[in-house]
Amino acid sequence: MPVLLPPVEGGVLHERSPVAGSPADAAQAAQVLRGVVRRLEEMIGHTVQASGSLNAMRAVSIRNLQARLDSRVVSGARAFTRSVTAGAQAFGRYASEIEEIHTAAHAVVTRVESELAVIVAASRRLEAACEGLGVGSRCVPERWNAPPSVFPPADPGESVFAGAETVDPAVAARGTAKRAARAQAEAEWASAVRIWLGAVERVCAEQRLWRALVEDRRNAEHALVNALDRTDIGELIRFSGGPVPASMFQTDISGTSRPRSLADDPNMRRILSGGLSETEVAAAWKAIRESARYGKSEVQNLPLDVLAVLARTNGIPAWVQDIAGRAVLDHALTDPASAYELMYGSPPGDPLALTEFMRHVEGLNEALVDADRRIGKDLPAGTRIQLVNLGTHDGALTAGISLGNLDRASHVGVNYAGMNSSVGLSE
Repeated sequence: MPVLLPPVEGGVLHERSPVAGSPADAAQAAQVLRGVVRRLEEMIGHTVQASGSLNAMRAVSIRNLQARLDSRVVSGARAFTRSVTAGAQAFGRYASEIEEIHTAAHAVVTRVESELAVIVAASRRLEAACEGLGVGSRCVPERWNAPPSVFPPADPGESVFAGAETVDPAVAARGTAKRAARAQAEAEWASAVRIWLGAVERVCAEQRLWRALVEDRRNAEHALVNALDRTDIGELIRFSGGPVPASMFQTDISGTSRPRSLADDPNMRRILSGGLSETEVAAAWKAIRESARYGKSEVQNLPLDVLAVLARTNGIPAWVQDIAGRAVLDHALTDPASAYELMYGSPPGDPLALTEFMRHVEGLNEALVDADRRIGKDLPAGTRIQLVNLGTHDGALTAGISLGNLDRASHVGVNYAGMNSSVGLSE
């Protein structure tokens, strides 16, 4: 069976694409602002000339007019010119940065497509090797990121005495030929697996680069917004009710502005540090909620690495753990290798470890889907199913599934999956 390949963007590269919009739009904005600067400079020149022409006149009203031209019109126009110039430079830098990000992102997609083609070719070589090994092609994995072991599968029909000497020369010759064919098939298998493993490792590197490009895009956007906010253009945008509301910023003592987000909240940083007790985590989260600045949408928009920490942190409300855990689980289903590194802190050193991780992830997802299906049947309509404490313990994936809203429950019963029970059997 051929290897199943998800789409590159949104599949293999699961993060939101750093390619959005066109650098030409930002470059055009910079060009427009530069045109405004030229017109302002022309206006300033004409105003200065007009003010100079009034020097010969001595009437008090004329002197007052000249003073207003110099102190208000000219100085104000020059200040606004500096502001517009800064805005043009900000848009120019943004256009340049976005163009570089887009170019790098397109290159990542091209390289990933090439590596996936290498994996498909390797899988075909493995299928051919399976014939020489006397096993079915079922030994070839269907997932691109789950290469098989470098040790070839054994022929289930091969006798343990296959290598024994025989007195029949014809039988001995056939045995020798069979062993030679198997040795060649084993070498082909090992070679194809190494090629597959190498391609997966390179794709994982491209995934890390893709995530870095997403972060670069986010930083470029923040830099543009911050640059505009320090100019009169930012004031005009806020005054007009545009997409740069003042509530997105907070001002430091130095007077500089920076984006306000849940991930940057001081209490959130304390939680993410890992140095708080469960009681202290609960208190920090309470302070976050009492600030009334963040809600469900802000939690959903947190970076995946932050969500992975929240999913396993005790003291966090169940509804937050549910959002975080489901996001991490969805990520693990589409990109197990990246999710493994996210949860364990390092890439899987052995394909078998990744395969076992995928088995646990798929089992957890099946249990969650099964719990959702029971709503309206075994469970009352409107029952909330929550995924809590998604993490790892002693190398194994761990999680809990709540059949009801833990945050509002007055009584909680716990069922541990064991020899004679599972989540699917809990009542």
